[in-house]
Amino acid sequence: MPLFNPFSALKEKIHHHHEKHEEEQHQEELKNPEHPHQAAHKKHEDVEIIEFFEQLKNTSYDDYVFNGTLLVSIIAASKLYKETRLGMVDSDPYLVVFIDGVEKARTSIKKGLDVEFKEYFEIPLSGKYNTISFQLFDSDAFSDDDFRGEVRLLFKDLFDKHLLKGPSPLTAKPVPKLSAEAPIGTPIQGELNYTVTFKSAPLDGHLSIHIDKAEGTEGEGLVLGSADAYVSVLLDSILIHKTGVKTADNPVWNDKFDLDVAGEHTNLYLGLWDKDLISRDDYLGHVTVPVRDIIAKKNITLRAPVLQYRTDKLALKSQGFLSFNINWTPPHLDGNLSVKIVKGAELLESPGWGIPLVSTIISPAVEVLLDGVSKAKTKHVKTRNPEWNETFQFATNGPQQVLELVVWNAAGWVSAAESLGCLRISAQQLVAQKTVKGEFFLIPYKVSNASGTLSVEITYTKK
Repeated sequence: MPLFNPFSALKEKIHHHHEKHEEEQHQEELKNPEHPHQAAHKKHEDVEIIEFFEQLKNTSYDDYVFNGTLLVSIIAASKLYKETRLGMVDSDPYLVVFIDGVEKARTSIKKGLDVEFKEYFEIPLSGKYNTISFQLFDSDAFSDDDFRGEVRLLFKDLFDKHLLKGPSPLTAKPVPKLSAEAPIGTPIQGELNYTVTFKSAPLDGHLSIHIDKAEGTEGEGLVLGSADAYVSVLLDSILIHKTGVKTADNPVWNDKFDLDVAGEHTNLYLGLWDKDLISRDDYLGHVTVPVRDIIAKKNITLRAPVLQYRTDKLALKSQGFLSFNINWTPPHLDGNLSVKIVKGAELLESPGWGIPLVSTIISPAVEVLLDGVSKAKTKHVKTRNPEWNETFQFATNGPQQVLELVVWNAAGWVSAAESLGCLRISAQQLVAQKTVKGEFFLIPYKVSNASGTLSVEITYTKK
């Protein structure tokens, strides 16, 4: 069962870009025969560049900036307990999500000692963070709400493990700051089931990069000297471009190139190298441009210091300045979309709010959303394995970001319509691949759970 690969378009673009670049280099070599050892050296050159930045990019938690979305699913709380003055058991629990002590989300109020929340939150992040706190409260109409328990998570654990999930015990007293463990002997007031993961902001769109020149520092001599200098451009550890070689004290490349990109990335590296015809090229230094800055500013023009690092990320010295421009354009759908909803398989059963004979009723339909705006919807079919075979066509003419196909279960006698999951495809993926066809796993859409697959055929035609 194929899964949609957001990096396939990027790899195809890079492959095509390298083929074009290699052909240009070949034509240049025919005019200027190379040193006898140079051909063999070229085979290793790109590998050495990639290996260096692969080691350098291994960011530690202390250096990492969370730029993206925290995905939080609050599934259920169980074994809760509250004794009233009359000796009766009662509870009206709700849960509040805190990031470093600041409230970011809260669930609805439930009733009982074993409750299902099934609520999903997307929390934007941009910065460095320490703790995630889930605090359970008991709602009281006549006095302040009572604190009933806490689960404390650390962003460091999220950084290391990528996914945090319950069930975890709810401690009866707040956990000490910057800790994920309650003091020994702290009473337990039930347990919480949840999942937490982090999704980096994607760099979907078009990059235009202009490598202008490098220059030394006045009063310290010419830093580059007579180096045979060139610049390598990497997106994390993917080599996307290399300039030509310039032998000059202050080389000017005036090199411009364009590339369509997709997927989650952390840094763009501009590495400065001294070409050597016999031994490996000498690393002179590099400039790091965080992807979060590219997304936020869209256009960056800099004369940045070139810093020389070891692979343990310890800076050694400055090697002059590099002047460049980076322009990022978000994806733009300007054409027509044809969306065929073929069928679903093993869709999640409706919980039916625990009502007998209602919990197994399922009547799914698929809604087509473009940047959250509804474009079309299939009919409802009463089965976990529905076949729709419905096709919708509509025009697009703007900087759309995402196409979502949301599976909804029909509203019942006493229940509202609920999501059973969705398929999410970025505009850049549609622009790059033109056709998306196959069977894909569903992911949560504003709920804590999703299962099953959706088969679709989507075609984008540019005007």
